[in-house]
Amino acid sequence: MADIIWASLALVLIIEGLLPLLA
Repeated sequence: MADIIWASLALVLIIEGLLPLLA
């Protein structure tokens, strides 16, 4: 269960980090 939570958190951080580059 914890692995899914950490994976989703990492995914959100990656997306938020890439959004400024795409904008």
